[in-house]
Amino acid sequence: MGKPQGYLERQVKGWIERYHHSKTHELPEVELISCWLNRRMPVSHGAALIHNDYKYDNVVLDPTDATKIIGVLDWEMCTLATR
Repeated sequence: MGKPQGYLERQVKGWIERYHHSKTHELPEVELISCWLNRRMPVSHGAALIHNDYKYDNVVLDPTDATKIIGVLDWEMCTLATR
């Protein structure tokens, strides 16, 4: 479900590029932040699925133990992330 390797790097690079393509005036702070982010990029260690709408009506509970989640639904709102 995607390309987990390099996800964070692609996201940071993409957002910095989108800023440069859409900027209307110079903001020196953005250059500082861009450099800071690139210098401190954490190393990716794996992948995980993140559900962005995790709530009671999107889970399936164990019929014998209502405190145990056995499934998560509504995956049109998901994304991939590194951990």
